[in-house]
This record gives sequence, C-alpha cells and structure tokens, in this order.
Amino acid sequence: MSPNELLEELQKMDFEYFMQKALERVPDNIDKREGSVIYDALAPACYNMAEVTLNFYNMNLNSYVQTAVGEFLDYRAIERGMKRKAATNAKVAASFIDSNGKPIDIDLKTRFSSVGNSPIYYQVIEKVLPGKYILESEEVGQVANKYTGQILPISNINGFGFGEVTKVEVPARDIESDDELRTRILESNVFSEYGGNVSDYIKIIKSMKDVGAVQVYPTWNGGGTVKLVIVDNNFNIPSIKLVKDTQEVIDPTDNQGNGYGIAPIGHKVTVDGPTARTLDFSLSIDLDDGLSSSDLNPQITKAINDFIDSLKRTKWNELRNERSYQMIIYRSQLISALLKIEGILNVSKIKINNQEKDIKLTFDNKLQELPVVGSVVVNA
Repeated sequence: MSPNELLEELQKMDFEYFMQKALERVPDNIDKREGSVIYDALAPACYNMAEVTLNFYNMNLNSYVQTAVGEFLDYRAIERGMKRKAATNAKVAASFIDSNGKPIDIDLKTRFSSVGNSPIYYQVIEKVLPGKYILESEEVGQVANKYTGQILPISNINGFGFGEVTKVEVPARDIESDDELRTRILESNVFSEYGGNVSDYIKIIKSMKDVGAVQVYPTWNGGGTVKLVIVDNNFNIPSIKLVKDTQEVIDPTDNQGNGYGIAPIGHKVTVDGPTARTLDFSLSIDLDDGLSSSDLNPQITKAINDFIDSLKRTKWNELRNERSYQMIIYRSQLISALLKIEGILNVSKIKINNQEKDIKLTFDNKLQELPVVGSVVVNA
C-alpha cells in the first residue's frame, strides 16, 4: 500500500464508518436505530476511534516533507541541516534637520515612529553623514517596506525640526512560508552543496536574511572568479548598502580571494545587482458595454505588475540545465492574466516596448536583467 492509498483509507474512517462497523456486530433482533440504547452506547467509542484515526492521518501527513506543515516541517528541515527563515526588520534611510533647517546629529538607538493610525517604530542604528542615518524597524515583516515620509521622535530631542524616511534601503521579509521552506528542502536533494560550487553559493545566499534570490556566474571573468547577482526580499534591484554588506560577508573587497569571507580561498567573488529593463506596455482591449479604459486602468496596471512580480519570483533565479538562466515575458500568459479582470472581453493586441513579440531577458557574464514595469497604455 502506497502512502497516498493509506491516507485515502484513513480519510474514510470517520464516525459513520466506525458506527456502521460496530452495528454490524449487533444482532438484527436488537433495535439499532439512532437514539436506541445500543446506538447511544456505541457512539462515544466510535467517536473516539474516529478522532484517533484523524490524529493518525495527520501524523502520517507530517511524516513526509511533501506534506508536513508548521513545526513538523521545521523538524524535517533540521534533519537536513536547515531551518525556516525568520521574518526580518526593514532598514531605511532617513534625514533629519534642526529647527533652523540644518542637519542635526541624532544619537544611536534613538526611537522614532511614522505618522498615521498604525505607526511603525524605528531605531537609529547607523550614521551615514551629518543628518543622514540608517534606521531599523522594530516590527519584523513587510509592514515597513512601503512607508516613506515623516517620522516623529518618541522622546524629546532638543532643537529637533523635521525627520523623514527617504528610502527603504533593505526591505524586510515575512517569515518563510511552508511552501518556500518545503521547496528549499526538496531542492537540497537534487544538488550537492560542496566547496564553493554553484549549489553551495546558492545555499549560502538563501540563508542570508536580507537577500531574496541570487544568480551565480562561475568563471565570469576568468578562472577563480565568481559573480553573484542578487535581488532584495521584494525581488527588486538591491540597494548599494545591501550589495556592499553582502560582498563583505561573502568575500571582503580589501582581501578578495584570501578566504576572509564565506567564499573558499582562491575564489574572487563579485557581488552585484541586476540591470533594470524597463518594459512599457500598450494594450488593445474589448470591454463590456458601459465601461471605458479609464474604469479599469488601475486593475490592468495592477494585473501587469502582479504578473511581472510572479515571474521574477519563480523564473529569475531558476537554473536551466544546472548552468544558465532564462526568463521570457510571454504575451499569451499576460493575456490570460488580464482576461481574469471582470469587464474585459478580449485582449486583441499587446505591445511590449513597441514590439508585438515576446520579450527574452538577457542573462550572461556581462549583463543580467530584471524586468521593471514602465508605462501602461490601454486602448479600448
């Protein structure tokens, strides 16, 4: 009996199953109808048997990586020397001025909050320049990834004028989901990570909390050279700070190739971000009566952004033949996504960068592209 067949059998063993089996053993000359003495006497035991069977069913599910969930999946990961990625804190760039409009010095660990009904709290962790600082959100997860704007000091700062978050330098990520962890565990069965091979670098980068994904280019600039092209947790172009911090962990620039980072001795590793490839979209669509393109523009733009974001997360770092990368923007798949919008009857034409053809991104030693949605023009 296969695991699936066992689970199917266990699913059938509910209260009604055990009740029927028990009543079959009762002589036919005894009243066995629901509410009878014998029925009521057997019911609690049958209920308990069904409950035990359900627990056994769940125990079987949690015995395999493919079906385990929650803490049970964490245990399976530990057996492979892995653990679930925790949610991280966002790091943001902020600027501060005094009441005279000049840069003001802020002490490290000073706390600030965003404005609004659900404030985000930050703590100063690094000084960049006079009046320029890096702050870290106190709450983990993606909540702080989209906020830019005014922030207020929690306690009084003499001469304080104004402060604002100007940019999210290192986006946070939520705790790794079961599906994400399961994929990592199963992928570890396919390739062996050892001594600085491609799989080893992928494993190293995936364990870093602020990096979303990586492409690995071995011998990209001659023997002993390795190029790691990373994106942030939102699968966007990484900040200069994130690239620099990752470089210092993998192979510090002032001692490249000497084994002072995670990279093996003799590997000169260059960490970089991809080059943005802006994609401008032009659509010709047929709409339901009474609708105009302006009615659906926000939904269409969101659908295109969601489509590109999904491609980045599933295809950008996917190895082909254990060696190369490929990502193609298929217009047919985009049409399918757009037709899910209520009110769109047909999409007759899609142009990407003024061309009626699918777009293939470039991935080679010199250029690694990341798609970015530009303008969206809708003709109805």
